[in-house]
Amino acid sequence: DISGHYAAGIGRIDDFQVNPNNTNEIYASSRSGGLWKTTNEGETWTATATETLKASGVDAIAVDPLNFNHVFITVQNAINNYSYGIYESFDGGASFAETRFNPQNLNLGGLGSNFRIYSLVSHPTQKNILFAGTSRGMYKTIDNFNTWTKVINGGQIIQIETHPTQANVVYAYSNSNRNTLFRSSNTGSSFSTTTINGNNNNSAKIGLTNNAPNDVYIASAAGIFRSTNSGQSFSFVSNQLSGIDGVNTDVFCVNSNN
Repeated sequence: DISGHYAAGIGRIDDFQVNPNNTNEIYASSRSGGLWKTTNEGETWTATATETLKASGVDAIAVDPLNFNHVFITVQNAINNYSYGIYESFDGGASFAETRFNPQNLNLGGLGSNFRIYSLVSHPTQKNILFAGTSRGMYKTIDNFNTWTKVINGGQIIQIETHPTQANVVYAYSNSNRNTLFRSSNTGSSFSTTTINGNNNNSAKIGLTNNAPNDVYIASAAGIFRSTNSGQSFSFVSNQLSGIDGVNTDVFCVNSNN
C-alpha cells in the first residue's frame, strides 16, 4: 500500500493513452516518475527509457494513430515545471530521441525558463499532425515536430480535443481566457472563439462523447455548460457543483453511451 505515506519516486499520474486496437496496452505518465507501459491492462507495469532523459517528469503523451509504438512525450522538471521539450519513440518507449521542438530551437524552456507544455495531442485520423498546448499559446505540426506553426498566440492552453467524427474540427481551452472556447474548422490551422456566458472566470474542462459528437460540455466550479452545435454556442445546464465547498474541475468526462 503506497497510498497512505510518502514514497520516493512516486508521482501523480498526469496522462494516459490506451491502444484502441488492443486495450491491454496502456501508457501512463507520472509528474515525477517518467513514462510507464503495461501490456496486460494494468496488472503489471514496465518503466520506459525516460529515466535516461534530462528530467524525470512526463506531463503529456500523444500516440501515432496508426502505430501505438510511435509515441511522443513532454519532458519537464517535476519540481519547477521547466520544460525540456518533446521527445519521440518508435519502439514503444524502449528508446527516445529529442524532437526539434526543444529549448534550443524554441529559445524557450530548460533551466531558468517558465515555459511549460500542458497538453500534447495527435490528430486521431491524420498521421504526422500533432498539437501542443503551452504557456505561450498553441502550436501545430504536420511533420511530427520537424517544423511547426503557432496557431493560438499567447495564453496557457491546458486542453486540446478533436471532434469525435469531424476530422477538421479542433477545440482548445486556455486558462488565461477562462470564459472562452477556441474552435477550429480547418484542422487547427486557425481558431475562432465562443464565449461561455456564466462561467465567471472559473477554470474549466472540456468533455466530448462519441454518442453525441456535436455536443461539447464545459465543466467548472460555476456549473456545467453544453453546446449542441460543435462549440458555436453554449447554454447553462446545471450548477450543482457550485454547492460543493472548494470544488474545482481537474478531470471531466462524458459517458460514451449516454
